Amino acid sequence: NEATHEFTVRRYLDDLTARYGGIDSVLLWPTYPNIGIDARNQWDLWRSLPGGLEGIKRLTEQFHAAGVKVMWAYNPFDQGLRDEGEEHWTTMAKLLKQTGGDGFNGDTMGTIYKEFLDAAEAIGYPIVGEAELGGVLHPWSRPQDHTWESASWNTIAWGYFSHTWGGPDGASLYWREPGVDRAKWLRPPGRRE
Repeated sequence: NEATHEFTVRRYLDDLTARYGGIDSVLLWPTYPNIGIDARNQWDLWRSLPGGLEGIKRLTEQFHAAGVKVMWAYNPFDQGLRDEGEEHWTTMAKLLKQTGGDGFNGDTMGTIYKEFLDAAEAIGYPIVGEAELGGVLHPWSRPQDHTWESASWNTIAWGYFSHTWGGPDGASLYWREPGVDRAKWLRPPGRRE
């Protein structure tokens, strides 16, 4: 609400229910287009939302009361801004625990790095990571993206099914099988009956 600077979760969910039948998760994304305008990092932008982290906690509680999981956006390219003094996965785990969040979406990430889940487990707060690029093998420069190993812990992802960008015309190149189906084939418990 622009006048009260409070989130209107019930109004939002009622609108989504009327238009689409509802949702079971929501992805919060405060960083675009603000990241890089000044020295604030992505965590600072979370802290600057209405009510700060306490406001995000209240927002999350309202979503949870309606049966909706809350995911945070994560920007791995946030490397040159204000340093938190610890690894991103440590900060992510701490802030999700503090606010009650359920997990995060890894923007531009081919896989979710195990360090995120390990950091959350270390503080007794398991989370889920959602790789934007499907949680599948990608031929990128990050070594973590050159393996299917993350299929053991990466339980959700966006439904992308391209295996790379930069075909002859700059477009995406696609597998025959969507990446999410490949992950379910590799990890049968993820299959639906």
